[in-house]
Amino acid sequence: MPNPINRPAAAEYGPYYQRYLDLIPDANALPVLQSQAAQFEAFVQQVPAQKWGYAYGPDKWTVAQVLGHIVDTERIYTYRALSMARGEQQPIPGFDENEYVVQAHFNSYTPAQMVAEFNAVRTAFVALYEHLHPSTLNRTGQANGMALSAGAIAFIMAGHMVHHLNIIKERYL
Repeated sequence: MPNPINRPAAAEYGPYYQRYLDLIPDANALPVLQSQAAQFEAFVQQVPAQKWGYAYGPDKWTVAQVLGHIVDTERIYTYRALSMARGEQQPIPGFDENEYVVQAHFNSYTPAQMVAEFNAVRTAFVALYEHLHPSTLNRTGQANGMALSAGAIAFIMAGHMVHHLNIIKERYL
């Protein structure tokens, strides 16, 4: 059985990320991460077809783009988690999420393609954590100018998904 991913200390992540951690009250992030793939799929299946390309305002992302952003961010943070767990000392740069969304063409994805891509990325993310030694989870490095540990990233990604699905529910559907 994999080791738990315990709630990180405040020094393991920048204040910006607190909003994501606050969305995950659980003491262990691993079961949350494992269960979210089914939640993501169920959510995507409930999005009406006419809302897939809908944006609630000018210069706002569409539903498909928000979902694609979740996928892209998970990819990026998988690398960050690996880097922190392995003791990377070089700062990892940030990314321009708006430019990533533009370049990805997420509006051309079908819901099934989006779900498949999320499942692939989440499976890789969870597999990484299932095999990390507990001593590596609180190793902290720098990403986007902030402190970040591998353990904190697990909670951040779980909360990031919840955050964006909540935004879709509140502003799009």
